[in-house]
Amino acid sequence: MRSKATIIAMTMAVLGYSLLTSCRPKNYTITVSGDAIKDGDTLYLTDNLRQLTPIDTAVTVDGKAVFRAPTDSTFMALVYKSGNNNIGATLFVGQGEAIVFLSKNAGESKVAGAEINERWREMNDSIYKITIRLNTLADQLNKTEMPYQKQKKYIERMKVCNSELKTAIINYARENIDNELGCFILIFYDDIIPPDVRDELISQLPQGIHNRAAIRQLSKEAKESQQTRTKAVTSPHQRQALRSGMNQ
Repeated sequence: MRSKATIIAMTMAVLGYSLLTSCRPKNYTITVSGDAIKDGDTLYLTDNLRQLTPIDTAVTVDGKAVFRAPTDSTFMALVYKSGNNNIGATLFVGQGEAIVFLSKNAGESKVAGAEINERWREMNDSIYKITIRLNTLADQLNKTEMPYQKQKKYIERMKVCNSELKTAIINYARENIDNELGCFILIFYDDIIPPDVRDELISQLPQGIHNRAAIRQLSKEAKESQQTRTKAVTSPHQRQALRSGMNQ
């Protein structure tokens, strides 16, 4: 039978190890593979979706590139290939592992891993399918000579697709308004989400996200837009700078 002193010593050792491991910084790990990369290719990770300033790099070895670094938050990022930023995938980076498949075919790259990236993938797949239908209808309408009545039918079908797209985006925003994905949807699709719905959703954001500069700017523009609408004046807004600053 172990003595009381031995048991106490063992307990203190376990507690000490637990404290030691709990103080270690937690990492993000992103494993990238796919038919768009080969051994020797350099991949970049950036949280600046406008200027693409890298925060990390990884070289492809045995068909895979791995990013790993400490983080204490979740943020939107882009993984892209050196020399061709058209080959890339957006994802949410946080503590834990994310898996990226980079495809050489536009729109076919995949992201998985953490729950938020599973939701992001589900949303992308849904929107991509609607967008393909919409683009196909637009191509047929533009490239084919057809009677006016048939053109009207195509236009009506395009309106249905646009309505489905809008509804899907709003629904995904509602379902994820308590996390980073909801914040991203509000910023990136602000020109699709009606101002009254956007204001309602902004009010439901967690306090930490609600106070971000990008969200405050959206709220400010919503008020200005409301004032403008009362004067029956409309003006398009450039969002790229706002979107690139969503993590601030």
